[in-house]
Amino acid sequence: MKKVFILISTFLSAAFLLSGQNFMDEKFFSSEEISYEKLLEGYAKTNGNLERMKIKLEAAEISNQQSNIKNGVSVNISSGTAKVTFDKKTKGTEVNLTPSASVKVPGLNNLAVTASVPTQIDNDGLAVTGTSVGVSADILTANKTNLKISNIESERSLQNAKKNLVNQEMGVEGEFLSAIQSIYDKASSLMQARESYLSQLVSLDQVILSGYSKSSSKYKIAMIEKDSAYSDCEKAYRELKNLLSDLSAKCGYEINSLITDIPDIELVDFESFPVESFSQIEQALYNQEMGELKRSVNKNWTLTGNLKYDMSIKNTGDSISTIGAGIDTTWKGLGVGLGVSVPVSSEANPSLNFNISVNPFAWKNSTLSEQSSQLDKKLEALDVSDAYEKYTSSKRSYKTQAETIMWESQLLNEQITYYKEVYDEMTKAYKSGLINKNDYIKAENQYNKAYINLLKNKIKKFQYNLEVKKLFVN
Repeated sequence: MKKVFILISTFLSAAFLLSGQNFMDEKFFSSEEISYEKLLEGYAKTNGNLERMKIKLEAAEISNQQSNIKNGVSVNISSGTAKVTFDKKTKGTEVNLTPSASVKVPGLNNLAVTASVPTQIDNDGLAVTGTSVGVSADILTANKTNLKISNIESERSLQNAKKNLVNQEMGVEGEFLSAIQSIYDKASSLMQARESYLSQLVSLDQVILSGYSKSSSKYKIAMIEKDSAYSDCEKAYRELKNLLSDLSAKCGYEINSLITDIPDIELVDFESFPVESFSQIEQALYNQEMGELKRSVNKNWTLTGNLKYDMSIKNTGDSISTIGAGIDTTWKGLGVGLGVSVPVSSEANPSLNFNISVNPFAWKNSTLSEQSSQLDKKLEALDVSDAYEKYTSSKRSYKTQAETIMWESQLLNEQITYYKEVYDEMTKAYKSGLINKNDYIKAENQYNKAYINLLKNKIKKFQYNLEVKKLFVN
């Protein structure tokens, strides 16, 4: 590779020396080069979007943990509001409070257990004035399914954040490759401009040899075309130098030469990725699965039951205990509640309570919701079908691209060998005085252009792999 740099440097230096202006005194090309991996690492560090994706991933991880806590078992212990009474006569102090505790398990049909113990503390000590214990649960409810949906969506958000970070990392490398490719394109343009300039020099020599004077229009036109071709060379040179300067700033390294340390990698096999991991298929299947899960929720009928035990102690020391139970149900806007309270003491009377509520618009809304759900189901099925078709067309397209890239790679490797042989022969001929400098530089130019095309083919392999990987969920 060092020989290649020296050859390119010699070639471009000779081009501008012919014009009487040596723009290559600064030795634009160098035999020393920073590795591809280090340049890419430096380029990634200056990318703000990549850092932004990392922060969003951390936020998604925190959000997922919060969701797990929210949907998990919850425990609450409270002292209740304490009331402190000061007796002026006895100069005593009385404290009344109702400590309580509750445990809720959303995963077990919203099972909830609550307990409270009214307590009095005075000069006589601690006294419990009552007890209340309650148990409630959903008998028929969508809560368990909704909880599952919430957990899946929370985990999905975390997965998407991870996928976005991976895609951003590949996107950064893609931008880096595009920057290198732009440099190669500009270098090729510079060489092409150099060839045009050489041709204009030959044309000018022919005009002079033909006997045209400097005052003739023929001579003046030839000079203008020569100067214009030279300006094109200078412009391409400056633009190439600016591109290298921009890349240096983004990579954090000084780059004064074409980057040739591009690994020759193998192309990934499109079919080596599982079909279901194709992004559009994976998303369509996820939407279909979540749609079915949400439709499985019976939103028209709910049934909730509760059981409670209460005990209170009067000032006389007598206690009153009551056991209560209730059930509530709703169906398409019709609500019915039934409750019973049975005193344990024979002195009190049992009681029965019930309620009925009607929402006249709920029935129609329920019917419309069912119709809408069926339409959503059909659309989800169509999305899945379209995703599989997209996979098939993408596989065919990328297979063609891979074949073209590999064919081009083989052709360029053959060409570089041929141009190198020609260039070596022309070098020997030039040193022996058998050919002029123009013919020598043209041979060198053809070799260097072929070499740059080979480097651009390696870039295509990287870009191809990145594009294919982005199509699948890692």
